[in-house]
Amino acid sequence: MKYRLLIILVLFALVVSCSDSPKDINGYPEEVLSTEKYNQVQSQYDSIGDFEYGSAIVKSHNLYGLIDSNGKLILPCDYEEITEIGDSVKIRFVKQNSKWGIIDHKAKTLINCHYDAISSFPDDKDHIGFQLNGKWGIVDIEDNIKVQFKYDELFTRKNFFIAQYRGAWGIESYDNNILLDYEYDRISWYTIDDEASFIKKGEKYGVVNTDGKLIAKCEYDNMPFERNGYIVLNKDDKYGLIDALNGNVVIPFEYEHLDDFSEDLIAAEKNQKYGFINIKNETVIPFQFDDAGCFSEGLALVGKITGSAHTYMGATPIVTYGFISKSGELVIPYKFKRMLASSRCEFSEGLCPYGVYKGPGGNIFANTYGYINTKGDIVIRAQFDDIEPFNNGFAAVKKDGKYGIINTKGEFVVPCEYGAIGYYEKSDTIIPLLDANYNQIAVYNIRKNLIRK
Repeated sequence: MKYRLLIILVLFALVVSCSDSPKDINGYPEEVLSTEKYNQVQSQYDSIGDFEYGSAIVKSHNLYGLIDSNGKLILPCDYEEITEIGDSVKIRFVKQNSKWGIIDHKAKTLINCHYDAISSFPDDKDHIGFQLNGKWGIVDIEDNIKVQFKYDELFTRKNFFIAQYRGAWGIESYDNNILLDYEYDRISWYTIDDEASFIKKGEKYGVVNTDGKLIAKCEYDNMPFERNGYIVLNKDDKYGLIDALNGNVVIPFEYEHLDDFSEDLIAAEKNQKYGFINIKNETVIPFQFDDAGCFSEGLALVGKITGSAHTYMGATPIVTYGFISKSGELVIPYKFKRMLASSRCEFSEGLCPYGVYKGPGGNIFANTYGYINTKGDIVIRAQFDDIEPFNNGFAAVKKDGKYGIINTKGEFVVPCEYGAIGYYEKSDTIIPLLDANYNQIAVYNIRKNLIRK
């Protein structure tokens, strides 16, 4: 009986202890912290970041520290910079006295601040790029040198690193095998949608894959860009697609333009007419349009020349736009102008941006924007200077030089009084509201229907 009572007391103590201990949770500070603790922390610091694995960056007097999910300060505000946590490793880079080091997500020091600069975020803890005395090298999480500090620039990848050595770029494995000779003028430190990286030699471009293997020699005229696992290249003024893994030609180089590979079709231009092909290079919708965009929610923008206008550029064709279905049927008539807004004419959540010209002269381009539905009916009249697609039932709009947020009824949920609207995913509940310098000054909570400043 005595031992049973002791066990119960121990278990109770553990439960209490665990309930009070901080958890490795992610989320917005107002959702992680209790209302009382959030109010207390907000009044104590200049700003609070989002929680990542149980800690959030706080700012005080232009210096940064960390709090845990109970609001407790676990790293003093003594640092000039603290990075977010990387996707692959639960570490943060920290900067103190102009030098960089590393802490873990619980604020334990792993590498003291003694490096001059940091490279791209590592894929693992054994290959972390730093700069020391003007040269770049690689260390592991225990600060053991894995690659000598001898490179002009350096960026780590999962199985290799990209570096500049004595003025030329190449690729090496972590066991010092040369994968790509140091003879290139440039190699992208970022990847093309995590599938490949471009290389440049002279004025020509090529591609290496995720293993650092050369899959397309430097014989192409444009910087490569990714299209849903494929890479668009230009050769002799013609566009084609190659496979991002092995470099095999998927779409031959015979088109004047290729758009996104979307909903199994690609808008392509051939002999100055647009049509739609599939990934087998089969013509699905004939080349009969004067312009075209990619499919979205089963519809694609197409254009038809309906006249010409005299502009400062000379005679300019007037292109009027409508939408077709995947059968090629015109389901929304040609009645819209070419848009000059940042948003593309694509449907999102049943609505698509459209534009009209407001002003003297009947310009051939649109300068004022609203939204139509999939029938071509105007749902939100053109009244904005710029607009974005709908996301979670909301869209960023610009009016009189300021940004705000509307719902699908065209009602303002955030007035147009901000310098910019921050990026957010469909899964996000918080939309960042920014000033003209892109500093966050408020948020809109789509669940609680409120603005926090």
